[in-house]
Amino acid sequence: MLLTAAGCGNNGPSSEPVQTPPEIAPTIAPLGPRPQTLPLDNIDPCALLTSSQVNALHVRRGRPGVDNDGLGSRDCLWSNSPDEPDLGWVARATLRRGAEQYRNDSTEVVHIGGFPAVQASSEIQDPETHCLLMIDVAPGQSLWVQFVNMGRTYPGMNHQRACQFARQTAEDMLTNLRGLAR
Repeated sequence: MLLTAAGCGNNGPSSEPVQTPPEIAPTIAPLGPRPQTLPLDNIDPCALLTSSQVNALHVRRGRPGVDNDGLGSRDCLWSNSPDEPDLGWVARATLRRGAEQYRNDSTEVVHIGGFPAVQASSEIQDPETHCLLMIDVAPGQSLWVQFVNMGRTYPGMNHQRACQFARQTAEDMLTNLRGLAR
């Protein structure tokens, strides 16, 4: 009787449909509250660093990029290339992907200027020479800040140090974004 109830007692196919559990959509845990909403819709990422901040980083004026991620994003690159050590920062205004979408088992949640952010490294770059921050600035939007030691020549560079550089610059960018969003 026990075998029959478990479906193991007959040799032919069962006439009753097999019920499978409903698929559960993956949920992305919220990052926590942001201190204010700073929409990126009309923000030029190259305006996120002032001239004096660019000079302090010893990089050249930002070069705007294009929407290369299919998410309506705009970016800007500041670099001191070809000087050594070869350092660069990127700011990307990601208009159609919130920071929580970048979370996975290999990321860390940090706070930048009171805003929650996902800290990560790229799968295509050496994690010892760069750091990515996706900052939750508005619903469905994130400010992507990246630091990279492109020439791998900065003394003592590692992922932790790269993230310090990224966080310091991201703080400045958030301060400037607050002024631009008014």
